[in-house]
Amino acid sequence: MKSFGRLLRLMRGTTPRAEIAARAQVDAAYLEALETGRVTADEQVAHHLLRHGFQLDPDEARRAVLGIQLFDLGLKDNELRQLVLDVILNTVPDAIRQQLHTLYQSYN
Repeated sequence: MKSFGRLLRLMRGTTPRAEIAARAQVDAAYLEALETGRVTADEQVAHHLLRHGFQLDPDEARRAVLGIQLFDLGLKDNELRQLVLDVILNTVPDAIRQQLHTLYQSYN
């Protein structure tokens, strides 16, 4: 996940890298390598860092990982990416799901 480092930098903000690394039980140099893009994270590493380093709950971490994966696949529009995430994670209200289904059918 090539864009994961950017997410880490944004989420970390002014929190010292060493603090996030200690929470996640990873080396601060490894975290720096991820943030700078010298190393890429796989899904398991990303999930672990989000869960432990940033103390996200499992659903939040899963959503963030999926969001980065979609971004890396080219889905750059934030609102559209959030809608796709809602569809994937089955959190779209039934009425919206039906409207999306109808819209999709109109393109066939």
